[in-house]
Amino acid sequence: AGIGTHTITYTATDANGCEGQILFDVVVNAAIQPQILNENLVFCEDQTPVLMEVYPDGGVLDGNGISELYFYPAIAGIGTHTITYTVTDANGCEGQVAEKLIINDNPLVDLGPDQTIALEDSVILHLTNIACSFLWYNGSTGDNCTILASELGVGVFNIWAMATNDASCSSLDTMILTIDNLNTISRKTNFSDAYIYPNPVRDIFYLELHEYDRIEKISLYGATGKLYLNYKPSTFPYFDISYLSPGIYLLKIKTNTQTVVLRVIKL
Repeated sequence: AGIGTHTITYTATDANGCEGQILFDVVVNAAIQPQILNENLVFCEDQTPVLMEVYPDGGVLDGNGISELYFYPAIAGIGTHTITYTVTDANGCEGQVAEKLIINDNPLVDLGPDQTIALEDSVILHLTNIACSFLWYNGSTGDNCTILASELGVGVFNIWAMATNDASCSSLDTMILTIDNLNTISRKTNFSDAYIYPNPVRDIFYLELHEYDRIEKISLYGATGKLYLNYKPSTFPYFDISYLSPGIYLLKIKTNTQTVVLRVIKL
C-alpha cells in the first residue's frame, strides 16, 4: 500500500440479494530508521569513553560497555561487540539498528625498574614487541636503545619508550635513570672485602662483603650489557643463577662505602 492514507471498502451481499458497503481509511506511517553516525568503530582497549552519535534522539542504546550514550572500551574488553540503538516514534512504530565495534589490545611496554649508574657506565634497554613500531625518548626507533651516561651527564632522567601496533594502539613506559658523578663513586681494585664463591659457578654462588657494608643496590649484567637482576634477592647472600646461560656476567654492588664490580663465570 505504501506510506500515506488509503481508503478501503468492504462489501457484503446477504441471502436476499441486499448489498451493503463500508468505507474506511487506513493510515500507513513511515518506518523509523535509526542510525549510529560514528564513522570510526575501531578502538583501543585503554581508549577514553566515546560518545556514540545517534539519530534520532530519544532512543535506547544497548550493548556491552554501553552506559547511556557512551561506549567504554575498557569495560567492553578486547574483541568484537555488537551494540543496538532502538527508537519508538510517536505513532508506536519501532526501528532498530546494530553496529559491530572492534576493541584492539595495547602493546606491552616494560623498561624494567629504575636504575642508578655511574657516569662511565652504559645501559641497553630492550623492547620485545616485534610486531610494533617504536619511539624512544631520544627519537630513535629501534627495538633497543643504548644509553651512554657520559652523553646525558650527571642527574636524574626520565627515559621513556612508546610502542605502536598495527591497530594504531600505543603504550608508553618510563624508567627513572639516575647518573652519579664519577668522583663520588669509590671503586676498589682490591676485592678482599667483597668476593663471591664458588667462581666459576654452576647454579648458586655466595656473596661476602665487609661487615660494615650496607647494600644499597645490586645489579647483574650480561656481557652485552643486558640487565638480568636489579634488586637484592630474598635468598641473599646466596644468588641462584641456574636460569642463565653459560658465560661471563658482571655483578655490580653499591654499598654505603663503595661500589664494586665482580666478574661471575657461569658454567
